[in-house]
Amino acid sequence: MAVIVKVKKEEKKLDGQPRIARVLEEPTETFDSSKEKRLIMTRTDLGAEPQAAISHPIFRHFAYKWNADFIALNRNPEIPMDNKDKRLFYRTFISPSLFYAYDRILILDSDIILSPSCPNIFEEVPSNKIGLVMEDQGYKKDSRLFRIKQIQDTYGDIGWISGYPNSGFMIFSKQHAHMFDSIGGSYFEQAGTDCVQIGYNISKWNLPYMDLGYQWNHMTMFSENWNGSPDRFDSHVIHYAGIGIFEPQYKDKTEQMVADYEKLWADRIG
Repeated sequence: MAVIVKVKKEEKKLDGQPRIARVLEEPTETFDSSKEKRLIMTRTDLGAEPQAAISHPIFRHFAYKWNADFIALNRNPEIPMDNKDKRLFYRTFISPSLFYAYDRILILDSDIILSPSCPNIFEEVPSNKIGLVMEDQGYKKDSRLFRIKQIQDTYGDIGWISGYPNSGFMIFSKQHAHMFDSIGGSYFEQAGTDCVQIGYNISKWNLPYMDLGYQWNHMTMFSENWNGSPDRFDSHVIHYAGIGIFEPQYKDKTEQMVADYEKLWADRIG
């Protein structure tokens, strides 16, 4: 079946190339369905608009460069939850409904900056594996292992003992749709929400994954002493998760992102 999407063009240029990303909106144009159909997807949560203003043009740039479509989700899914405010964490769980049009999907949180030299993740990870980064390491290890136990105390022991994914950077294919399943019609609402549920489903269904290493999801935890204090600017993906402050002179993650954007991307805007 041919893929049908609407093409949205942006006039500004990034790194000398027009920011042209195909954005799934209304069916108006047909593309060659014989090629791998790729999507880059992110969330735009309430209050995260300043971060999205920094990251989304970069995402569109790479969507163009990697021959992918781009969408930003701003609506919560209609799923049963006691705390409806937590539905926003499950926005990306619409992914299986997009597999009619796409073979592979890359999910990025909006508080992420990609390095200008970031390799093509669609070429780095084989299509039969989920590509992600595990965060049950360093100072977060105990709390993440607690969450792994907590969800199994709630929904049943499946033998999941380690391998806690961060959902802010993940690539997957059609055959991995089970990672977005409900658990008997329910969704985990405790700390970790979607990360815990995705990890539970990966373990439950024994889905093959590739731990990409911190360079593909460099959060503040990976700049600490236990990990050798590596420079985030040597990584492909910088993720300002949580507080998201790498340098104490900045008051919040948005200020940190602005400073890092100026260092990595400001002189590449044409």
